[in-house]
Order: sequence, then C-alpha cells, then structure tokens
Amino acid sequence: ADAQPIYLKLYWNAVRANDLPEVIRFDVFDAAVNSGVSQASKWLQAAAGVMEDGKIGQNTVDAVNKLSPFEIKLKFNAARLTFMTELPTWSTFGKGWARRIAENLKGN
Repeated sequence: ADAQPIYLKLYWNAVRANDLPEVIRFDVFDAAVNSGVSQASKWLQAAAGVMEDGKIGQNTVDAVNKLSPFEIKLKFNAARLTFMTELPTWSTFGKGWARRIAENLKGN
C-alpha cells in the first residue's frame, strides 16, 4: 500500500499512462519501472515515429493515439527487447527480461 502512490507518481503519471491506449499502458509503465522513465518514453516515441527526447508530451500522445494500439504495442516491445539484448548483462538477466516482455505481449 505504501508503494502504490510512489509508483503512481514516479512511473504511471510520468509516462502519462492514462493518456495512452489501454493496450499499451501497462507495457510503458512496466518498462519505466524496469528501465527508467526516459528510456521507456524513447521506446514509445520510436514506436510512434516522433522525436525521441525521453519526455512524453502531447505530441507523443497524439502520435500514439493516431496509430493502431496493437502496432504501437508490438513496435514498443520490439524496441525494448532489442535494447535489452544489447546490454552487457543480457547473459545474466536476459531470460527474465524476455519472459517479462512476453507476458506483456500476451496481455497478462
């Protein structure tokens, strides 16, 4: 219960999850918790085809909402997974990260 307002403020609100299509909200929130708000924002911006500045503003929200939510979900998670496979710690943590992303893609 103590953590909930912290996650809401530092991650959910920081990535403007309520302004995103429902199908991608948790993915972006989860990525923000796991990799930081700026990195999660950049993956979303890349998926939406807008400038990757690491801050989700109205331009990003508008671009995301103009595209198919499922296309955004796939592109976002592909960018996230690609990034993670290039980290030097992939051999240690990669299996868990890949499972986490797979669960998001399945909608669990």
